Amino acid sequence: MARRKDPVIPDAILDQLLAGADAKTAFDQNGLLDQLKKARRSVR
Repeated sequence: MARRKDPVIPDAILDQLLAGADAKTAFDQNGLLDQLKKARRSVR
């Protein structure tokens, strides 16, 4: 069986990013994933 890769973002960091938010909304429009993408574009 193939081994699962280690997460790129450590669990502790994700916990901090999701603090106070519903984890189910992370993939919603303007959710955590969208916010991270926008932040990444602004530092390029």
